[in-house]
Amino acid sequence: MHQMVIDDAGLGLLALKSLIKLVQEQSGLSIPLTVSGTVTQWKPEIAELLYRVLQEALTNVIRHAEASIVEVSVCENEKEITMTLKDDGRCTGDVPPLPGFGLSGMRARCDRAGGSFLIRNCQPHGLMIIAKVPLHNSSIGDDDIEC
Repeated sequence: MHQMVIDDAGLGLLALKSLIKLVQEQSGLSIPLTVSGTVTQWKPEIAELLYRVLQEALTNVIRHAEASIVEVSVCENEKEITMTLKDDGRCTGDVPPLPGFGLSGMRARCDRAGGSFLIRNCQPHGLMIIAKVPLHNSSIGDDDIEC
């Protein structure tokens, strides 16, 4: 994963798709991608943030989860982009894993952009990561818009 680099010309959804394809080929994971909403051309800093969060999340799944599938969804509305990753890995229980360097870094990236970062356990096992990033320079409010 560390060999993967971002190409400024391919920022955005295309870069996410390329990363997913590469990880599938190298790891054998099944990684279906669902895209909803009207996807616009993202600012470079938003595209890089989402790419880096996806990259780190997939790295964590490969290293720790023992998962066979990671469902990735990207939803854009007029306010924000929401990227969700849900794996079928070995994580169980009501308490999500303690954040290490990777999870803390993903949270910090989202926070700096005025967004949010959530980790949730899935039942009966697995983990879900939800990263929300505002499209404009305003913070995300509590009134989330569903996609």
